[in-house]
Amino acid sequence: MKPTVLKLGGSLLDVPDLADRVLHLVDQEQLHPAIVVTGGGRLADVVRLYDEQWGLSADVSHQQAIATMGINAAVLRSLHERFVDSVNPAPQAVGVPAPDQLLKQWEAAGKANLPASWAVTSDSIAAWLAARFGARQLILLKSTDPSADGRPPDIHQLQQTDLVDRWLPHALGDVPQLWWCNLRNPSPQLICVAAQPGGERL
Repeated sequence: MKPTVLKLGGSLLDVPDLADRVLHLVDQEQLHPAIVVTGGGRLADVVRLYDEQWGLSADVSHQQAIATMGINAAVLRSLHERFVDSVNPAPQAVGVPAPDQLLKQWEAAGKANLPASWAVTSDSIAAWLAARFGARQLILLKSTDPSADGRPPDIHQLQQTDLVDRWLPHALGDVPQLWWCNLRNPSPQLICVAAQPGGERL
């Protein structure tokens, strides 16, 4: 069965009941098998700061920012026994692999084509991984709603408001569905993101 990939925004790592919220969403929406890709959050912001201060090379900035995703994956796994370091989790488990290690494996095999740029955020990295996993959908777990008026957004509106990066549509490849979920909401809901204004699902 094709997995669901959930991109966990790094900003959510300060939510006290984060593990329960993620697991409740996975169980409630029947998202198994599920794989969580963690963002860099505040750790990635530190890399950005160092880049601004020292003018790091694009490759160094890129690799260190991706390394922060691996650190946050380890933190998430420590929060609950159902979170496991696997891309093929057992039933009821949720895979939380280290994104930096996965990318190193594909880069070593000459199969990674991610641009080394701040224009490629962890959202696009999660989308790229979802495409490699053959995922049936990608769910972006965020700290905010996708639109002020409550209407379902399309991917271009999200780009225009800088809620996702410009590379995301390319990174998604043939992943058929993209969803948004404000996990800080006491009653989080999945919101479909359309590929085109007024268009169909991805």
